[in-house]
Amino acid sequence: MLLFGPSGTRNYPTDRNPARIVQGGAAAIGAGTSQTFVDYTVPTNRRAEIRFARAWYIVTTALAAGQVVSAHLDFLSPVINNVITVQSIPAAAVNDRQQWEATALFLAAGDRFQILGTLAAGAGVASGAGGISGVEYDA
Repeated sequence: MLLFGPSGTRNYPTDRNPARIVQGGAAAIGAGTSQTFVDYTVPTNRRAEIRFARAWYIVTTALAAGQVVSAHLDFLSPVINNVITVQSIPAAAVNDRQQWEATALFLAAGDRFQILGTLAAGAGVASGAGGISGVEYDA
């Protein structure tokens, strides 16, 4: 019996012209604003494996009544829209904090996602951050 398959050193998809993906940032989030920490779109004819994605927030000035802060991932795919999010309670006190972490996100060409920190209108202030690490490769 003969078996046919790929030969050579490029047997794994992530070894096809790989490029490392590292994006992230941190910022203060003022009342009524959003901060974008990551904005990534998979280029044409490429795929991506995001091995690590994380975001967090911490309240640095107490939030006003009804005001909330959130750290979220908005996955904007032509096929699927997903959101991973953590959100404070309304009128959270100083040092209220939360984070989320996602692993093994597999993306195709055209898939886009953003990691954002958002603070509703009011008097409070928060800090937040988000980042990703992964590999992009030929489809």
